[in-house]
Amino acid sequence: MNKYCGRIRDLYEITEDKLVIVSTDKISTNEIVLSKTVPNKGKNLNAISLFWFDYTKDIVPNHIISSQQEDMPEFFLSDKYLDRTMIVKKLNMLPYEFIVRGYMAGYLWRTYSREREFYGQKIDRDYALSEKLSEPLFTPCSKALKGQNEYIPIDRVEASIGVELTNLIRDISIKLYEECYKYAYQKGLVILDTKFEFGLDHLGRIVLADELLTPDSSRYWNLAEYKVGIPSKSYVKHLIIDWLNSNKMQFDKIPDSVIQKTSLLYEELKNRIIN
Repeated sequence: MNKYCGRIRDLYEITEDKLVIVSTDKISTNEIVLSKTVPNKGKNLNAISLFWFDYTKDIVPNHIISSQQEDMPEFFLSDKYLDRTMIVKKLNMLPYEFIVRGYMAGYLWRTYSREREFYGQKIDRDYALSEKLSEPLFTPCSKALKGQNEYIPIDRVEASIGVELTNLIRDISIKLYEECYKYAYQKGLVILDTKFEFGLDHLGRIVLADELLTPDSSRYWNLAEYKVGIPSKSYVKHLIIDWLNSNKMQFDKIPDSVIQKTSLLYEELKNRIIN
């Protein structure tokens, strides 16, 4: 059984056409995996992804085969893997992350402030910091094996995978974002932006894969705290990020109290989405 260890999740190849994904308690920021883990983080990530995959299954097929413990290979039947695993289809993954942005925040804001465009895409009007965009912005980036991913113009994606497939993925991505945004908004949550990953199955059909709308792949904001003109803060990771910014990025010195509070925020967000 082949194993690949990612920053947060571990991948096991169990057959030629099936994988097991295990969500761990590891946490990363600034592309660095912290030495401390966040209790139950993996369970909450797994539950959030599974919820959104089920919620969006009528928009686009996804890679989920099963998340039931009784369906897991014997290796994954211990408590170590309980509520952390999913069996998924093995796909021919596209070498891009497809990011949809709904707000003028983060890297989009920093780039817009300098250039009034984002990698070849003109911004339709003037925006304030954290203001909702008139339409979601589709911003693909290439996947980096090491370091940060690279944002690229859409025409580079079109040259790689074709205009038709690029347009279809853009339409699906925006539809996914809009439908999930509406659901989250009713729960008092704002999805600032999120990333999607897709693969092709053996018949060449688009399949939604990887994780989905977790707080590791998306930025959530508490609607009650949302205000135009102030910087957005990650709903879950902001405690760790704020501590690092105030303590000279001492990644190995984060107090246990910050870790424990972060664990509670992962649980809280999961409950707000699912319940």
